[in-house]
Amino acid sequence: MYYERILYMQVNVFYSNDVIKNLFTELPNYLAAATDVIIPCEEDKVKWWRQQSDNLTHWSSAVMKVQLVQPLFATAERVFSILNSLFIDLQEHAVVDYLQARVMLQYNNQ
Repeated sequence: MYYERILYMQVNVFYSNDVIKNLFTELPNYLAAATDVIIPCEEDKVKWWRQQSDNLTHWSSAVMKVQLVQPLFATAERVFSILNSLFIDLQEHAVVDYLQARVMLQYNNQ
């Protein structure tokens, strides 16, 4: 199960074969360090990974990269949401009407 998840990271994230190989090698150390660890707060998770950076160098580096990517996607979604809210229903119809008029003019002028 863990190995499949690591391979999934290679396909869907930006990790090279060398990084994935290092994660496989370090997996037993990670499993031992994470046994019975419960961290409810997101900020504490970042602290935990920083504390483990000496023992789990490859895992902590990979996790920090993933943590950086997540806010970037949220920002893009937020931008599209704001842009979508700028166009009320009437404005959307106006754009459609404008496009239809342009197509008709182009067609009739041929």
